[in-house]
Parts: sequence; structure tokens; C-alpha cells
Amino acid sequence: MATSRMPYSNSQHPPRYSTLSLNSVATLPLYPAADYDIADSTLASSVQDSYRQHEYHLYQDSRPWATLRLVSKSTSKSNCPRYITGDDVTGTVELDLPEPQAISSVKVLLKGHLVTSSLSTDTFQFVEHSVVVWEKGHAMNQGKAPESTSNGKLHGRFEWPFSFPFPTEYPRHGPSKSKGSSSIESTTDTIPTPQTLIEKTANIAVVYEVVLRIVSGVFRRRYKLHVDVLYVPAIRSLPMSTSRKDAYLRGAHLPGPVEDMEGWTEVPSARFTLVRRQVETGASARSGLIAVPVNCQLYIAHPAAYAKGTTIPCYLVCTSDSDEIDLVKDFTTRQCLAMELRQSWIYTRDAQHARSVDVPEITRSGKANPNVNQVVARVGEAVWWTPVHGGYADRRRGVETRLEGEIHLERDLFPSCETSFLCVQYNISIALRDSQDFVVKNIETSEGVSSSTATSNRTCLGTYPVKITTLGHMDDPLPTCFTPRHAGRRSRKGYEQISDVHFLSASPLDVR
Repeated sequence: MATSRMPYSNSQHPPRYSTLSLNSVATLPLYPAADYDIADSTLASSVQDSYRQHEYHLYQDSRPWATLRLVSKSTSKSNCPRYITGDDVTGTVELDLPEPQAISSVKVLLKGHLVTSSLSTDTFQFVEHSVVVWEKGHAMNQGKAPESTSNGKLHGRFEWPFSFPFPTEYPRHGPSKSKGSSSIESTTDTIPTPQTLIEKTANIAVVYEVVLRIVSGVFRRRYKLHVDVLYVPAIRSLPMSTSRKDAYLRGAHLPGPVEDMEGWTEVPSARFTLVRRQVETGASARSGLIAVPVNCQLYIAHPAAYAKGTTIPCYLVCTSDSDEIDLVKDFTTRQCLAMELRQSWIYTRDAQHARSVDVPEITRSGKANPNVNQVVARVGEAVWWTPVHGGYADRRRGVETRLEGEIHLERDLFPSCETSFLCVQYNISIALRDSQDFVVKNIETSEGVSSSTATSNRTCLGTYPVKITTLGHMDDPLPTCFTPRHAGRRSRKGYEQISDVHFLSASPLDVR
């Protein structure tokens, strides 16, 4: 029996008949953002409606003789099987054998691979789970039994169901098998299974496949059908504060740090002296430049874990004891202080080292490693506006200015992740924006960083780690966006900057 690749009706996601490499992964289409959005799929009311059946075939002489059917929670516009944490890989295998065939076994396997180069050898299989659908010599009680000839060959048409949980964890150093066993050995050193990753601008991919494997004949010839599937982990944020939840339910603006102390986290603040470049002339001319001390306190919503597709609420408070009230107001309203969301990919450069390289351990040690790459990109920036209750407040001495803001999170943003071969981290970065009007000197942040600089180039004042999840807390309302999202997708230019990892410090965020 020979197999040949035949035209497949689902041209967007056809089955594969070859080994994995970055070249083969590059032929796969990028999954649309809607496929990564699992919020609706987790609602009880939409569970039944979201199940879809996908069908794949092995052919002989233009006739399908083996059929693999998969049932999964896919979007209405998706032709690819999709699985979420807690889902079962469910389906059926159908064989149609018009002639007697010496079938030895029929198995369904779920595999997870790390791919790092165009060579098929540069892959690391970190997940494998197999189910025996039928095996010669074993009585099978499920499905329609095939007809058996006198010489032990199989003849006829039959169908067997199968179902097993999608693996949500994997052994730290990949699957290991006991002799004579097809299942993964249990181990306490496990890591959460990462989301499917296909980034055409980064030299790394994490792919999952369901494989139908049929062994036939005296020489145990193997027939395989590979189906790429999408996996999205269900990672939930912690519950928001009562005051913030109430504001979202009422459609009101969020209470600030003073009104809702439990609902905000202070990120690195900045203290510096502010000087206006342009000095008034004529009758109002002053001798020299006036340096005004300014203290800027920045806040993000607490807890610091946010579901992709929503927003990160931000708040800025600038205070000064100086009488130069207009100077402080101008600095605030011109938004010279920028708050950005930066994404950092840290991953093993070579899949062959995935068993020996522990990326999280490298990041914590601060040591450079030639087998590890780092890619950093800006994936969001705060949009600011004056709070509805006013952005200025007179003090007994000086002035206080306030801005409210938010950072939009894309729906297909990769969630925070920490595996043995891949870490995806997010940080809020505080920076001075370019300005022709002001000079900032003696910068000092709450992290103890001091310097003297002009704002001719954007200057980073400090960072704060945050976590990106795939789902909000089940008891929280959907966060309200107060500003429109930018048209088009985010720029991916930052992904082209790849370098060895050199860590100065590690400050992981514990959101438990």
C-alpha cells in the first residue's frame, strides 16, 4: 500500500507529511488574532456552539483509506483545531480497507516541538502523549470491529473513537519513556506547556501536532499523517480591587490612587530638576535659567497582571514646591514622561542544547550564555488624558498635576511564559520623551538611579515587571477602554534586534 499527497479541501491548514524545521514552519500561515482570543470559548453558554470537526485523510490511488477526525473549540473563521487548557483531544480514526491488509497497530500521538533552525535536526520534542487505537492481538471493545481473514489480515471498514487530555505540563528536560511503554514517565519536575508560537521574524517556533500512525506488514512499514494544532493556555489574572470593579460595572472612570489605594501599584518614581530651555525676553527677562524640582509618581493597576486584549490602567502625579506652576503644568500636559510596555523574548539558540540549557536559571544568574538569545521590542505605550475630576490641584505651596492613562494590549500578545527553553517577560519602562522645551538634570528614581542628562534622546528612568495573561479573573467585569485603539497592528521592527543575554539584575514578579 503506497500513500501519496492528494489535494486537500482545507488549503489553509493541510496535513503535513514531512519533518519539522523553520522552513516547514514558515509555510504555515500566522494564526489570526481571533484564534488566540479564548475569552468567549471559556463561557459555559458558548461551549457547545464552539465545537467543530476537522477531517484529514491518507490516500491510495485517489481514494481515502485512513481518516482522522478531530473535534475542538475553534473559532467560526478558523480551519485549524484549537485546544485550551482543560480540553480533551477527541476524535475518531476510520479505516476503509477494500483488500486484506496486515495492520499491526493504529496509534494517535500528540507531540510538542521546539524548532530553532531550517534543519530538521534542530528540533527538541518536549511533549509526547500516545494512545493505542487498535493493536493486533488485543481485544478492542470500542467501535466497529473489522473483518479478519484467515491469515490474520484486516479487511473491511471500521471506526474507533479516542479521547485524552491535552498535556498542560511537560517534564523539564523533555519526555522520557520506560522500556516497553509509550507514555511519558511521571515526574514532579514539570513546567506548564507553552502556547503555540509562530513568529516569522524570530528564529524560534513552538508547534504542536496530532499524528496518526499506522504500522503495517512484516517489515512494519509506517504510515503517518501530521496535523498542526493550536494550543492556548488558560492563564487568569488575579481579581481587581472592589472600587475598580464597581467603576467598570457603572461605566465610570477609575478612582485614582488616593481614592483606591488597594487598586494601584507604584512603579519607579522619578525626582529631578526641570529647566525651561526658552527664557522670556524684554521687560520680563530673567537672569539665568530657573531650575524647578519635580517629583513624579507613576502608578499601574494592581495586581500587576493583565489579560491580553484589555488595557493596563496608568496614573501619573507630578508635584513641586516651586512657585513656577506653569512650568510644571507644561511639563505634564506635553507628556514628556513616557510609559511603555516592553516585551522580552529569551530563548535557547540551538534546540540541541534545550535539554542542558535552563533559560530561567540563566536569567536569574545574570551570566551571559552563547546558547541563549534575547529579543526586546516595544509592544505598547500609555495614552494620557486629564482626569474628569481635574488635572491640577493647588497646594499650600507649589502645585500638583495629574494625568490618567492606559496601555492597550493586543489580542494576539504572547502571554508571560517561563519554560526551560523559552522565557517571555514584560516590563513597564519609564522614559523621558524627546523635548525641545525642557532640560532635565539630576535625575533620581526610587530605584536609586541618578544621572544628569538632556532630553535629546529618550532616557530610561526605571522598569517594573508585569504579567500578561490570556484571561481575566472569572469574577471580574471586562475592563473598559477609555481611548480608541490604534488602527493597524503593532510594529514588529524590534524583533530584528537579537543579541546575547547580559543580565544586570533579576526582579521576577510574584503575582500569586
